Amino acid sequence: VAPDGGPSRSNDIKSWQMLPASEQVLLRGMVWQRGGKRSNSPPDWLWTQHQPASQLSPTPGVSSADHEDRFESVALDNAVLRSCGMLRVQGNNVPRRLETLHAVLSRRVLQNSRRLYVVHPAKLAQALSQELPRHEEVFQVLETHLCQPSLDPLGLFMHIHAAVPLKVVERFKRSLAKTNLRQGEVPAWLVSQAYLEASMTVEAIVDALIQTKAIAVNGEGIVEYLNLGDDSPREAKARCVYSEPWPLRKPELLPEQQWEVQESDGSWRELEAERTKAINRALKEGQQDLQFKIGRGQTGTIDLSKMVMIADRRRQEQPIRRVTH
Repeated sequence: VAPDGGPSRSNDIKSWQMLPASEQVLLRGMVWQRGGKRSNSPPDWLWTQHQPASQLSPTPGVSSADHEDRFESVALDNAVLRSCGMLRVQGNNVPRRLETLHAVLSRRVLQNSRRLYVVHPAKLAQALSQELPRHEEVFQVLETHLCQPSLDPLGLFMHIHAAVPLKVVERFKRSLAKTNLRQGEVPAWLVSQAYLEASMTVEAIVDALIQTKAIAVNGEGIVEYLNLGDDSPREAKARCVYSEPWPLRKPELLPEQQWEVQESDGSWRELEAERTKAINRALKEGQQDLQFKIGRGQTGTIDLSKMVMIADRRRQEQPIRRVTH
């Protein structure tokens, strides 16, 4: 009941009295409806929608322009890693002239390094709720399957308050109009589109290689290779951040929860497998009461709100409990 609302018979409240300020507490959270295909608890990133943005951002007070600068810096770091890994394995066949190096980097490094998966897929789904087919089902898949990038130095997985750039939304709409997707393919495709294109140039990559002393270029445009590191192309790619779509994985199935029932002598025994499965299924579906057969034309009852079972003709209640390890 809200502070200014009256008592309601439906929830057995007969009177309402406001607590004095010294006794009041503030609780912050969300109402999470379980059941169906939804998990028992919300994903970590979803909690952030119900908290003040100032408490969520990994970099409080950072403007959108600052974020774009950070993304450009990340793209350039990735490009340097890829360039060194690619050039290292070429041995004596590395480009010797600056213009040739420009051409090689443009063809083999630039485009792959520009694309950064730094848009939160759930935020993108929210921004496109009117366009996405069966939006609620798509968001439900993201709730249960979306995982944090293996490398997340900017804390983007939990930073769902970050707005989706308009250019990303418009690009997605154009692509969606041209794409013929089946319903089950939409979540993975959406995650694959949750990227920004950095504006980095090949000249910026060469300058960064010079600054990191990976190469040197003389006044005649001759390139000298100083220190390209030890990474292979595959190892360099693995060290690049936000270079792949965020993973979608089916959640690991937890072991079946076991239950016990208390006998009249106070001892506890393991509940039958069939009833254990029925209880676990009821919990997943958000049910509090379930019935089962105990004999000819008779049924037993399990009340999960009271944690009791009635399974005999005398209708006596027996406490039940989860088995904890």
